[in-house]
Amino acid sequence: MEAVIKDALVLNPDFSFEKKDVVIEGKKIVGFDARDARGYEQINAKNKLLLPGLTNAHVHMAMGLARGIGENIPLVEMFEKVLFPLEDKLSDEQAYLGAMVLGMEYIKSGCTSVNNIGKTWSKPVLKALDKLGLKGTMALALKDVHLKSKERFKCEFLKENELLVKDLRKHPKLHGLFGLANEVEASQDLITDVRFLAKRYSTGIHVHVAENSMEKGYVMHKTGKTSVGYLDELDVLSHDTIAVHAVKVSPKDIDILSRSDALVVHCPTSNMALDDGIAPIGEMIEKGVRLGIGVDDPVATSNNNLLRELFSASLLQKSRGFSVSPAQVVHMAVGEKVVSSGSPADLVLFDLGSLGNDFLSQLVLGELPVSSVFVDGEPLLLNNVFTRFDGRKMFDSACVERDRLLDFL
Repeated sequence: MEAVIKDALVLNPDFSFEKKDVVIEGKKIVGFDARDARGYEQINAKNKLLLPGLTNAHVHMAMGLARGIGENIPLVEMFEKVLFPLEDKLSDEQAYLGAMVLGMEYIKSGCTSVNNIGKTWSKPVLKALDKLGLKGTMALALKDVHLKSKERFKCEFLKENELLVKDLRKHPKLHGLFGLANEVEASQDLITDVRFLAKRYSTGIHVHVAENSMEKGYVMHKTGKTSVGYLDELDVLSHDTIAVHAVKVSPKDIDILSRSDALVVHCPTSNMALDDGIAPIGEMIEKGVRLGIGVDDPVATSNNNLLRELFSASLLQKSRGFSVSPAQVVHMAVGEKVVSSGSPADLVLFDLGSLGNDFLSQLVLGELPVSSVFVDGEPLLLNNVFTRFDGRKMFDSACVERDRLLDFL
């Protein structure tokens, strides 16, 4: 694609905004001088904010058709009576359509990449991600311990996860990781096997950690350590680790997470919906923990809008006495990505719908509407219309399969 995004208010690396023309050639930003870009497609971005595409750092895309049906049910009961039976019933077509409708919502909240983890369904979710055009990572939530009885069973999907990592080695947009359900449902043997394979394939690990009091108590009783301390001892935590939730953590745990440089993913809406508590993000920022943000599982919460997660993250920390700036919250979603010459053209345009002087505050607290999303220079959403497929038809197909799935319950 050859295009000029005209008159955009572009986010600078210091989180200020500056009006610029952004010139795109192929998959890259090539500069900010549009004078030589004759014949390029012109995209009017007047009164729009332009940011690097957001990363939805923890999602379960296969369960999109089950949105919200586990709300207001205690965690273990929700898993046993809702999530696990649904996982056993879910067909590949239902997983694909669920991933599609969630992916559409992610794009419409400014996401250009996602970190997906699921029990299985790697093929239908991969099909959906390719159709959507999103970047990101994929992993399976491996486990070999029953959540309630704590009895061991054979992990069925370790080989499938290994094949997924191999298959994605040459994928232009997606990267395979190894996944662990959490520190309770994965035995020490399985954790050790996953760590070995991740090192063998030079890839990372996606794992839920220290999400709730049940997990905290179980791991402490079994090992005498906190969840973070236990995983650190097993050499799981590193720069290549996606450590999700980290709600029940101590000051020492926060030091470990900082030292390991793991990406700690905050999921505030999910944590509230499941009554897990509030992750100490304020303290983590003070200690230099690398942070991301994600919407988590759609079964427990109906929110799939990453901007609403930014809103929740900001206000929850204020309720704890920590002042987390809009820039710090936005940094959780964009990471180290910047709008600069030579960078991938993974971009999102937000409409400024009202007057205001602090654009970042409007973005975080006002949930500004997204108008266009680009990945590698390709518009996935242009002026609020999906370009790769008919969004209405996709949604209608998903509704039919959703009704069939919910009849099962």
